Amino acid sequence: YTTQIVSSNATGNIIRIEAPNQLNTIQIEKLFIGRSVKGNANSVGFYIYHAAHVKIIDCESSESAKGFYATWTNNLKIQRCKVVLEDYVSLPTDIAYGFYFEGTVTQPNASIETRDCEIIFLTSGSAGYNGTAYGLYLTGNALKDCFIDAFETAGASYGIWIESPLGAGENYDIHILRNIHD
Repeated sequence: YTTQIVSSNATGNIIRIEAPNQLNTIQIEKLFIGRSVKGNANSVGFYIYHAAHVKIIDCESSESAKGFYATWTNNLKIQRCKVVLEDYVSLPTDIAYGFYFEGTVTQPNASIETRDCEIIFLTSGSAGYNGTAYGLYLTGNALKDCFIDAFETAGASYGIWIESPLGAGENYDIHILRNIHD
């Protein structure tokens, strides 16, 4: 990685991208972000909110409860990125997400593409972990034009989880291709 940012704080976001009405592309490449301590349940590596035209390429998020979180985005591309969590989900109540995309009617997500991304949950104990680990979590009632290609999970409870409430909303064109879930 060209640049590394390591936080000693267990809470909050390490990188926040917020760029409403952005006409030019925001691009982040070859960046490692991590924590020297285990992130708490609210910790996020890359937090993308109310942003358009964002590209994140060849980046890694380590030791945050949510490696990548996006809501209210348009034209988000995440390519060749990795999330690593070591011994994160050690308690039955622990929940971790590699990539978490949330879309609501008032804050929709549209045109999200993940390509060649991976999430790795490592456990040093012989018994494994007790909590819940999601590789990719899609939730809400306004997820449009999502393209997930060559997404890989290792050590996750669930590779891809899609949750959509009944009723009003627009979830359509969610494409999932060539994925591996261990």
